[in-house]
Parts: sequence; structure tokens; C-alpha cells
Amino acid sequence: GCSLCAGACPANAILVVADENTEVARFSPGERYAVRYEINMIRCIYCGFCQEACPTGAVELKDQYELSEDNRAALIYTKEMLLVPDPNRERVD
Repeated sequence: GCSLCAGACPANAILVVADENTEVARFSPGERYAVRYEINMIRCIYCGFCQEACPTGAVELKDQYELSEDNRAALIYTKEMLLVPDPNRERVD
């Protein structure tokens, strides 16, 4: 939930709504976590600034430049959609 990627995006394609971790409710190792995280691929210009800004390597652009959907909402990637493991990528802990 650091929002550096959203701040680096010149197209305003990334939305991060962060909240504070507490001792009772801890969702990530940091001070904050992303309650809501969305990437609007309709707005994305593939500049790579979000990837460069991310200190943990959590943002990774792929070679998927031609996107096609039958509705615009499908091109707004939510946190839940982005957390689905990529079967072609080895997990690093």
C-alpha cells in the first residue's frame, strides 16, 4: 500500500486505497496495506514508470500489448484479479 506506482503513473491508470495495519488486524508486513488496488488498462500507456517505482518488484509489465474485451469493465484489473498466480512464472519467496 505504498502507492509509489500510482504516483509515478503519468496516465493516472493506477488507483491505490491504503489503510493502516494494526496489531489486531495485520494484512502485510509494512505499516499500510492496499484495501483497494486497481490498474485501468484502458488508460495505461505502458511507459514502465510504475515498475521502476516499485521498491519490492510487485509491479511487472508483460509483453501483452493487444488487449481485447467485450466490455470496458473487464480491462480494469482489481487486486483480486492481479493476485492470481501466473502458471508461467516461478514463485519467489
